[in-house]
Amino acid sequence: MLCMVHNKEAFVETVKAKIGGSSDEDRQRMNNEVEDIEKRLGELDKKFDMLYNDRLDGLISDKKFKEMSARCESEQEELSERLEEL
Repeated sequence: MLCMVHNKEAFVETVKAKIGGSSDEDRQRMNNEVEDIEKRLGELDKKFDMLYNDRLDGLISDKKFKEMSARCESEQEELSERLEEL
C-alpha cells in the first residue's frame, strides 16, 4: 500500500485514463475526488513520519504509536480501495 502512495502520480494517471469514457461532469467529479484522496494520502504519510519521529524522541509510548499508526494505515487502505473503485 505504501508503494501505491509513493507512486501516486502513475496511479492517478491510470485512474484518470480509466474514467475517460464518462461524461465531463462525472469525469470532473472523479478527478476532484482523486485529487482529494491523493492529497489526504500525502497528509497521512507526513502524519506517520511525525508519529515515528515522536516515538523515536520518546514523546509518545509504543502503545500509543501502534494505535495511532494503525489508524493511519487503516485510512490509507480505505482511500487506496476508493481509488481502485474510481
